[in-house]
Amino acid sequence: MSHHQGLLIVDVQNDFCRGGAMPIAQAETIIPVINNYIEYFYTRSAAIIATRHWHPATTSHFETFGGLWPSHGIRDTPGALFHPSLTLPRDVLIVSKGMQPDEEGGSAFEGVDSKDKSFLMVLKERKVKELFIAGFATEYCIKATVLDALENNFAVNLLMDAIKGVHIEPEEAEYAVKKMLRKGAKKIVFGDLEK
Repeated sequence: MSHHQGLLIVDVQNDFCRGGAMPIAQAETIIPVINNYIEYFYTRSAAIIATRHWHPATTSHFETFGGLWPSHGIRDTPGALFHPSLTLPRDVLIVSKGMQPDEEGGSAFEGVDSKDKSFLMVLKERKVKELFIAGFATEYCIKATVLDALENNFAVNLLMDAIKGVHIEPEEAEYAVKKMLRKGAKKIVFGDLEK
């Protein structure tokens, strides 16, 4: 295992799980799998990074203000917290997205850390060259992040057993996976990792 690898956990927040503002069907079923990945990569000294929607209450991203989505991921609310079953290490790097009223915050590459450093800068400082990506939602934030990572010359592994789609359109998540693979991402599952 190279120290140039990073596990990126995308938006595993309460609002996207059962009882949240924008629940994804059976979202919780992948959290134990993500926890397995966290343990695997953490014990191998890889960077562990988690993104979150961290929106202001008023943003053009929300349908109330002309956007496409119901209100979700509003900073400092219970819905914006990481799901309690997710076992993030104490030194996890947190990247917040969509913090300005005019920001969508889809891709992790649109986010910043607690010191206002861009996600790209965080990766460079940690010397990450290869990403393993899990979380929500396959056809939106996962796809945007994967495509941006490939555009920025990172090797990308899509953790097929640790992603979930919204499925507003039935085949959209499947098409998103095909596009990510066509652009250069690799698909793997937990059993594929070196033991």
